[in-house]
Amino acid sequence: MSTLLIPRDTMKIENIFYWIVRPRSQVKLLLVPAIMLMIIGVFLLVYVTGGMKYVFSHTMYLPIALAAITFGAKGGVLAALVGGLLLGPFIAIDSYTSDKQDTINWLYQISFFTLIGFLVGATRDIAGSYLHRIKWNGSHDSMTGLPNTFALETVIKGLLDSDADKSKTAYLLIARLGNQAQIEASFGVQCVNGIIVQLADTIRNELPNPTEVYRVGTEGLGFMHPAEDEHAVKTLVNKLGSVFTNPLGFDKIQLHADVYLGIVALDGASKEPQLYIQKANHATCQASNNRQRDGVLIRVDDEIRTVENLTLLGELSDALESGQVFMHYQPKVVTATGVIDGVEA
Repeated sequence: MSTLLIPRDTMKIENIFYWIVRPRSQVKLLLVPAIMLMIIGVFLLVYVTGGMKYVFSHTMYLPIALAAITFGAKGGVLAALVGGLLLGPFIAIDSYTSDKQDTINWLYQISFFTLIGFLVGATRDIAGSYLHRIKWNGSHDSMTGLPNTFALETVIKGLLDSDADKSKTAYLLIARLGNQAQIEASFGVQCVNGIIVQLADTIRNELPNPTEVYRVGTEGLGFMHPAEDEHAVKTLVNKLGSVFTNPLGFDKIQLHADVYLGIVALDGASKEPQLYIQKANHATCQASNNRQRDGVLIRVDDEIRTVENLTLLGELSDALESGQVFMHYQPKVVTATGVIDGVEA
């Protein structure tokens, strides 16, 4: 299965361009009066400088381009029509002599303004759609349309950094399709994707609140669930485990999905979202290997201590060879006689 992977630094650059071509609604509301004031300002500038016979009328391209970049082709055309009309029959070719423009002159000018507004706006629309597609691909699985691991990491980071209600703990659960290889070998990748989508729908339907489900790797689905304690999350896991036994359909065939769950609590032991996803994946592997239908819960703080212990043991050999480890002896004295009976190392 091929998934479009985009470097995170590239994603940041694209977000900047995405903001430029698709500004937020609040920014658009501020730009509407700004564009209108610019159009009126250009009209006044042309009028007080002597009329259309001078080059100041070309300044109207600025608000037209701004409207096109902000609102697309429709915005560019609308600004062009307004600006063209103001510089058309409402202003003379020479403000001092009041010589009016020929109709063909201002009609041609409106047509050219409109063409520029449309071309700039259409370019903005095409670029915006392209960047939107790139941004979507960066946070979604192209095969199923589900949000991907990168999107899940973003959500986890937000939860870890937030000051949310501490009465509930956020748990990351990953459901792993244990027989994915067999399904793919027998029915193909499309069948696996179809099963994954159905499992995602099942998870959403069974959870008490609307929840986003993320595709993690090729055979996993991740989702967040707040719970008061481990017992509450285990109750949910048991409920999901019973539902996962129901057959799933593909091409008029009923198939069995062998699903196992891994759980990890976002306890703040680490601020790295990847660590929680890694541990939850590890928990699903344990559940699959042990055929454990009620899920496996892993605590990140315990895992961190395990990593530290393994690292310490790995460094012990070099420490012994370099003389960093040596023995200290404490004598053991018989209190009745004062005789040294041995030592503690």
